[in-house]
Amino acid sequence: MRIPLVYFAAHGGLIKIGVSTDVPARLATIHTELRLSGEFELIGTMPGGYRLETKVHRCLRGHRETGEWFRDCGTTRRFISTLLKEGLPKGWDKQESQPPRKRGLNPDQLSRLTLILWPDDPVGGLATCGEVTDDVAREWINGTSKMPRLVRCAFACAALEYLGDDL
Repeated sequence: MRIPLVYFAAHGGLIKIGVSTDVPARLATIHTELRLSGEFELIGTMPGGYRLETKVHRCLRGHRETGEWFRDCGTTRRFISTLLKEGLPKGWDKQESQPPRKRGLNPDQLSRLTLILWPDDPVGGLATCGEVTDDVAREWINGTSKMPRLVRCAFACAALEYLGDDL
């Protein structure tokens, strides 16, 4: 029995994130079906199935172009590189459904970072990032309500995009 792998393959300014038990055959099929010119760059693979693939998709949702295709940019590459080098964060093993809950920014850190990212409108910037109303974003900044995991991922991607190569 073959082990399912989550794969990361770049082509034409996009990165395909998918699952397969035979990655070279899957990429060849995609190449033929989509009539792509040029070859895929296989960035890497890691053991995991659809649950892991879904978690990665959610974390990179701000960079999704369509379906399982994401923008090939510095943020996406850094995220994938870190995942491939360091492995899954604690609590992200293939059987668990959520990453650990104790990590994250405290309200003061969140407030300062939103001011850096969106100096003219920190509440509006966070609301747009989290796809929520200004009132909900204000509650997150004040610490009166907890920011959902998916929004934390989108916020982290916004912060990484802002920081660029300064990390």
